[in-house]
Amino acid sequence: MTRARGLLIFALALVPCALARSQNIVATVPTAAGGYAMAFNPATNKLYVLSNTKNVVTVVDGATRATATVNVGQGPTALDIDPGTNKVFVANTLDSTLTVIDGATNATSTIALIGEPISVAVNPSTHMVYAAASTYNGDFAFGVIEVVDESTGAVAHVDAGVTPTTAIALDAATNMVYFGNENPDPNNVMPIIVALNGASNAVTTVGPLNRCSALAIDTAENLIVASTDSGINFYNFSTGLSYELGQGAHETSIAVDQATHTSYFSDGLVLDDVTRLTARVSAVDGTTGVLVDSARGKVYYASFPPSPAGILVLDVATQATTMIPTSSGPAAMAENASAGLLYVLGSDAAGTLTVMDVSGNSAALSILYGPQSQTAAVGVPVALNAVPQNPSGVTFQWYLDGAPLSDGGGISGSQSGTLYISRGAGASDAGSYTCTLTSPAGSMSTQPAALTVNAGAPGRLVNLSSRAEIDFTAGPEPIPVTAGFGASGTGTIGLVLRGVGPALISLGVDTVVTQPTLSLYDGSSSPHLITTDTGWQNPPSAPAAPWAGAAFPVDATAADFQAVGAFALTNGYGDDAVKVRLPVGTYTEVITAPPLQAPTTLQSTVLAEIYNADAPGTGSALTNLSTQAYTSGATIPMTVGFVIAGPSSMTVLVRVSGPALAPFGVTNFNSAPILNLYDSSQALIGSNASWQGNAQVAAAAAQSGAFAWPNASSHDDAILVTLPPGSYTASVVGQAAGMALVEVYAVSATP
Repeated sequence: MTRARGLLIFALALVPCALARSQNIVATVPTAAGGYAMAFNPATNKLYVLSNTKNVVTVVDGATRATATVNVGQGPTALDIDPGTNKVFVANTLDSTLTVIDGATNATSTIALIGEPISVAVNPSTHMVYAAASTYNGDFAFGVIEVVDESTGAVAHVDAGVTPTTAIALDAATNMVYFGNENPDPNNVMPIIVALNGASNAVTTVGPLNRCSALAIDTAENLIVASTDSGINFYNFSTGLSYELGQGAHETSIAVDQATHTSYFSDGLVLDDVTRLTARVSAVDGTTGVLVDSARGKVYYASFPPSPAGILVLDVATQATTMIPTSSGPAAMAENASAGLLYVLGSDAAGTLTVMDVSGNSAALSILYGPQSQTAAVGVPVALNAVPQNPSGVTFQWYLDGAPLSDGGGISGSQSGTLYISRGAGASDAGSYTCTLTSPAGSMSTQPAALTVNAGAPGRLVNLSSRAEIDFTAGPEPIPVTAGFGASGTGTIGLVLRGVGPALISLGVDTVVTQPTLSLYDGSSSPHLITTDTGWQNPPSAPAAPWAGAAFPVDATAADFQAVGAFALTNGYGDDAVKVRLPVGTYTEVITAPPLQAPTTLQSTVLAEIYNADAPGTGSALTNLSTQAYTSGATIPMTVGFVIAGPSSMTVLVRVSGPALAPFGVTNFNSAPILNLYDSSQALIGSNASWQGNAQVAAAAAQSGAFAWPNASSHDDAILVTLPPGSYTASVVGQAAGMALVEVYAVSATP
């Protein structure tokens, strides 16, 4: 339960802008006229300020604010820093060079290029430098990417095939560099993004829209956000899919909050990178740049005349805006996040650098979900969660009866948002649990949660109900809704299985499958059909080999529905219902629709249900439940309900696989699902949109026999939580479309 949706501004009325106190400004430092760009080196606490007209870089000591002037090439337009090597790289457009500044001595060297560089980015992991440059071939300009090896100074020239803009974005984790394209001919539509693979220097393009004015990367979402003539465009470099939002154009700057997966645009547009929902900060007007401070929950906008000159500060939590005035319009911003200092470069003749203290702007720490009191049976794993509103910069410490916990002895996550007793609870684990969360804003603790451990029976899964859509978009044969389940223990288990379509009309569902077909298969490598049902008052088909004489499915009755707690079905409707007893093992329930059933919306709703019809203590139980179906988030959501019965709590692992389905041959997977978990009163008790390699989730998956997720940064979702008896709903939302697999596992203890 690591990622809560922190963006709460999609139907907002912003608090009117207030004027900040002058104490925010702690110093002003003259640099040089023509200030154009800045870069801060956190390793050395030095700021580098580029002057485009004076052909110099002013080096500002962050501690003493003493300055030094370094001469660079002609017409410098961009700079970037490699903190590991303490080198600064300046792109000089007019003389086609890179100036290399030694951060220790301020000595310089020059690297000749064949093109006129207008942007530069350094990969601190590989120590390679990338510059987008324009050059000429006869009568027309074209783009070249200059690739420089820091260690040798060798330059490789990669033909980009387009005219580059100043927009550049580098992802050190994937070793990919992205360049914007500026094509002045509106009739010659060119790709908006050029992608260079840092390992091979191979170039690919994304388009076909032109005139890319700004680029940014959401690393966890594997997403590039670009502003073009046509609006806001996205490119998912995991799936290779691109699409257009159609809002805003020619933004001068985009900044991404990697903690909340939110993009902020210089014109005030705010975009949730996961759901693609947008809002607008109405107080933003006439800004030239935007910068995100994730740790403090603030967004800084550079406000330029004719609007008031200064920095407009947006508090993400409260939506209040505050103006910190400056003597001239800001030309660039940079931040020393650890010291809480914001540097603002002015456009005046002195190139005034304004140093602002924003350390007091730390976002208020708030807790979305805390641990709940539980009664657990001896030997049952326990997972307790503490989830902050904004997880950026938050640390955790769990306590039992006031004593700090540490990992070991079957306990993990003592300093994370999920405390996990994987070995199963014992008498020594009973007591009062709290978690202290600490951020730059301070500390706060969760309400105490009492864990009671007894020798009673553990909770058990008794029901799965999945409402989803049969997909008619893939071809003449619809893609069914598939519900899998597993039973463990000894002997056999009694089940009631249902495929509900027409009965959903009375619940307010419009496009239902009026004649669903339920088919039950075993879990062998080449699954065998056990039975098929096409109407709950008609007998299901008799099993063929190898199930002939081994399974005896019958038509379920109204009394069976009442016994397992299922809602009633109407006589004569085409809903399916089967009662059957099976050996413990794995099985699959498939709900299909006739090809001609497809409505104009091309999807139809069904409800797949699995009920344990046996009383407690019979020696067998449902251990895992899953549903695979088509979903497109808010438009066509998928919901999975499950019920825990018994006298005590149980720990469940709820997962949504989207990208993780690719190794199984699923090409149309949902690339950006979001998992929300609700209790019976529809209160939100958990949310996740990227599992982020959570160690406790991985351990619980291994304990439960779930297939492993190989990519720690994939957009697959998981919630590990201990829940008391009751009914719960897992909902898959988000605006990506495709197949998703929702799984609910009863987690067993490990030694």
